[in-house]
Amino acid sequence: MIKDIFRKYPNRYESVIAQLCEHLEALDDPEARGAMIWIIGEYATRIENAPELLQGFVAGFRDEPAAVQLQLLTAVVKVFLKRPDEAKDMVTGVLTAATEAVDNPDLRDRGYIYWRLLSTNAEAAQKVVLSERPPLSDAVEKLEPNTLNVLIANLATLASVHHRPPESFITFESADAKGRRRAPAATAEESDEEDEEEEEEDSGLGEGVAGLGVVSDAEGTEDADEER
Repeated sequence: MIKDIFRKYPNRYESVIAQLCEHLEALDDPEARGAMIWIIGEYATRIENAPELLQGFVAGFRDEPAAVQLQLLTAVVKVFLKRPDEAKDMVTGVLTAATEAVDNPDLRDRGYIYWRLLSTNAEAAQKVVLSERPPLSDAVEKLEPNTLNVLIANLATLASVHHRPPESFITFESADAKGRRRAPAATAEESDEEDEEEEEEDSGLGEGVAGLGVVSDAEGTEDADEER
């Protein structure tokens, strides 16, 4: 989209803005209209007839989708802050429509916020509405080629979402001499402690068996003779 190109490459492709403004009537898609409205508001100081162009959209403000209305409201406020004498009546009409004639709560709340800022502190309104936006950046450009190839090969996994190789999500286990699974984080001291605990359990079991006593054959014979 042209709007994203302007944000990603600022001050490089603004020469096409004049040509875009000449074909506003061909914009049938709501997303395209919203993008063009954003461009007019963002570059209102470079577009000589910016207020007139926005006025054409303002005439059908109530019939536009909510996304276009939000863009139009912000663009009109931008034009008013940059060229107040030319957009005073337009901003009043749009704020009135946004706060009184529209049921969308997001649009109504934004309209109240803008109205309060403009009526109480114009300087604060400029800092909020005209604040410089950071250029769009692509995280893929910051990845190493080898890592990028790994992520592409794992598009259907969390690796491509978090930009991390699959092995970073897995903890491998190893087996000791006795066949027990042991996490790699286990230290030698922890392993020795486990061995000592098992030896104590084995010795305790042996002592318990010895405590039960074993009757010899001779003792068993003597007990049988006495009973007779």
